[in-house]
Amino acid sequence: MHRFDEVTLEFYGIRGRDHINQVFQPGYEIILDPDNGRQRPKGIGYQNCFFTDTGEPIPDCRFTAPRGAVTRVTLVVDSPGVALLHCHTHGTSMNADLIILPHPAPPS
Repeated sequence: MHRFDEVTLEFYGIRGRDHINQVFQPGYEIILDPDNGRQRPKGIGYQNCFFTDTGEPIPDCRFTAPRGAVTRVTLVVDSPGVALLHCHTHGTSMNADLIILPHPAPPS
């Protein structure tokens, strides 16, 4: 995907009850949580993020994907780099990188 693209992600919850997910902007880091000793991301969630089906905004692009249902989330990727899709329920064992390329130059 390229910077400024509007991207829709689809989630289908399979295991467990709910999956609490978040999409972090490039620049996040993985830290050790002092409360439980587990690794977790630290960073800023996307601000221009909403549920595709309803248009309802999602603060910090943090949302729940329930088991047995499809959840669609749309966001505008506004920073090039590697963004992180993270499941807070499952920790760093359920992460995905989203590669965001600089916007291509217009043809001359």
